[in-house]
Amino acid sequence: MPAKAAFEAKGAKFAADTKVITVTKDSNKLELPVYKSIATLNGKHSTLNGVIVFNGVDYFVPQQAIDLIQ
Repeated sequence: MPAKAAFEAKGAKFAADTKVITVTKDSNKLELPVYKSIATLNGKHSTLNGVIVFNGVDYFVPQQAIDLIQ
């Protein structure tokens, strides 16, 4: 899924560079390293069922990553 639009639709702030996506909402902070299948939510690591991808323009994440932000 296109990450920026999906997270912003949930009311979260989206920031990214070529190495990591950072999503914040309220007191929650989600970090998603690009080209990895790892998510860190408030310091707790979990494995995703897919890889975070950057195609040079947009970032794409598995639905599972988007569901971590409530």
